[in-house]
Amino acid sequence: MIDNSIIRKAKLGDEEAFNEILHEYENLIALKTRKYFIIGGDRDDLFQEGVIGLMKAIEAYNDEKASFKTFAMLCVKRQILTAISVDNTYKNKLLNQSMSDVYMTEDEDFSYSKQKSLTYYDPEELYLGKEKIQLLENYLENLLSPMEMGVFKKLEAGYTYIEIAELIGITKKASDNCIQRIKKKINQFLERYEAI
Repeated sequence: MIDNSIIRKAKLGDEEAFNEILHEYENLIALKTRKYFIIGGDRDDLFQEGVIGLMKAIEAYNDEKASFKTFAMLCVKRQILTAISVDNTYKNKLLNQSMSDVYMTEDEDFSYSKQKSLTYYDPEELYLGKEKIQLLENYLENLLSPMEMGVFKKLEAGYTYIEIAELIGITKKASDNCIQRIKKKINQFLERYEAI
């Protein structure tokens, strides 16, 4: 059982105390990571994020406010969700959002529908996914106006609609409207593609 003296030692940098806490909580961290995944990552990546969350919990813990277990599990979960969120901001975010069946809910956790980890896709599914992305890119090159293509490229690079407006010299409203048109065209493509 972990008591406050062990937590204080770990907070002061005692490696043995930290290892004792980690040993006590590693199974709980593994359970927390079970329902999440990072595209292109594996369980160990999420477990490491959970350990970082545990380290942050040790650093920030105040025994007058909550039990350590409650606080630690909250920190672990937040760190895991932050890692997933950061991972979702990579270069081709718009393409991935348009093609993904992942939905966020207002509930405590993410809810996944029809989404599988890459380790569960067979080669045919991977090939068809790449083909779908290529078809979408070709479709957009032929359908988007020059301004829309410029905005799309900035979205791919991870810019917000406000940053895009500043970069290409248009109003925020024009930038937002352009993004909405792009999303509509992507959705039209997806509807046609699924109907084939």
